[in-house]
Amino acid sequence: MMKTSHEYFQDATMFENAQEYDSAFQCFILGNALRRAVVSFDIEQDREAFSRLEKAFCRDLPAIDVSYEGVTPIFVLGMPRSGTTLVEQILASHSEVHAAGELLVLNDAVDYLDKDFDTAQITHLRNYYLHELKKRANGEDFVIDKLPLNFKWIGFIALAMPDAKIVYLKRDARAVCFSNFCTSFKAHGNTFAYGLEDVAHYYNLHTELMVFWKDRFPGRIYQVNYEPLTENQDIETRRLLDYIGLKFEPDCLAFHKNDPVTIPTASVDQVKKPMYQGSSDNWRKFAEYLTPMLNILSENTPNFVNIH
Repeated sequence: MMKTSHEYFQDATMFENAQEYDSAFQCFILGNALRRAVVSFDIEQDREAFSRLEKAFCRDLPAIDVSYEGVTPIFVLGMPRSGTTLVEQILASHSEVHAAGELLVLNDAVDYLDKDFDTAQITHLRNYYLHELKKRANGEDFVIDKLPLNFKWIGFIALAMPDAKIVYLKRDARAVCFSNFCTSFKAHGNTFAYGLEDVAHYYNLHTELMVFWKDRFPGRIYQVNYEPLTENQDIETRRLLDYIGLKFEPDCLAFHKNDPVTIPTASVDQVKKPMYQGSSDNWRKFAEYLTPMLNILSENTPNFVNIH
């Protein structure tokens, strides 16, 4: 009987724990091949989509009325496997913050915009999103939307919700790409993750778009570097809370003692444990197999540096 992709990923973990890295990597290959067979992915489509986004924001942008009063969104975003679940858990451990999960509300709202969106459309996006978020706020003033791929919509967030907090996770590119490749995602999203070259190309596209957003909306994006967060938990947590506008609470350092805050993700087991270091080096055990991925990432050298 043929194995499922999930079973191949389970076998890969078993072989990895036994330090049988060749067998583990072959299972990763087979598991990803099964997933790729049932999804459609073309990096050129993402390249064109990202280019259209940049062109849409290279103009005088419409102003909006920001008189709406309600909850404050906290967007925790970045590449999948970059540490978004960890930061979500830290923030949700604060008494004034509620985690609403990985919402598709913003994605749906953006789909209704014209390419030459105007003031009325952006105002509608703002009101619609905040109305939907308030229904999920559980009575708190700060609400986390932790959909990693919302990094694509930072321009709309910054334009429509100048009061929103945007937290971008940056992690070593090699760690992010390999972690995507060897993760058995519960859904068939993240279609770029099923090939080493695809995930590397997508990572580079994501990096280029983030450079554009930071230049276009200076001061609006707060970057959390994953490795320093794991090495200096107290300092980095206090800085993050200060950016959000929250007073420090010790529970944010003991995030692992709290129940996982949203529906299970690929990182749910990790946030049940205290902060630990070294996970960004896991790819090195498989380095001899990763040449295609590493070559593509090396074309964009800032990927290897946690730039501020």
